[in-house]
Amino acid sequence: EIGSCYDYFAYINDDDYWLSSFSLLINEINGRHSYSLIAGRVYLFKTTSGKYYKSSSFPLSIAFPLLYKMGCPFLTQQAVIFRVSDVMELGGFNSRYPISADSEMISAIISRSAKIKLVNKYVACYDISDIDRLSTNSSLINADRGASSRLSFPSLLVGSLLVLLFRAYNLPLYLQRCFSRLTP
Repeated sequence: EIGSCYDYFAYINDDDYWLSSFSLLINEINGRHSYSLIAGRVYLFKTTSGKYYKSSSFPLSIAFPLLYKMGCPFLTQQAVIFRVSDVMELGGFNSRYPISADSEMISAIISRSAKIKLVNKYVACYDISDIDRLSTNSSLINADRGASSRLSFPSLLVGSLLVLLFRAYNLPLYLQRCFSRLTP
């Protein structure tokens, strides 16, 4: 029913928030292109400590399904706009996975060789505070990631090489996290 009213949608958790720069993603939607998914970057923050960190990134969206499966996600639903028709075609978000339904959907869209746009701008903030909530339950996260039907596990060699490349790409960011405090 939602698909008959809207072309795109985005959603955010109640403890996270969008920045004014989220409008960059909306501007991309209103352009000439017909994207299946448009994604920006997030600041990771801890309300408990007041610290902000830049999220990791990777220039190849095609690598997301494998990197997510290997424990290196670089796209989060706080910074993604989905095309409704693609989500509906894929049967919607799989509610069996309370943590990874968004990553599973992102992976499914990417795996279809859909038109994806990555915007290298920070557009949202994602709370990673160590408090009792679903998104901090590491055993549930790992179980979701391992059981997800749309995420195929790569060979150990391919997965390990991709993780190494991902870590090398993000090394300057990791060093910056060690030595500075950011505010959006």
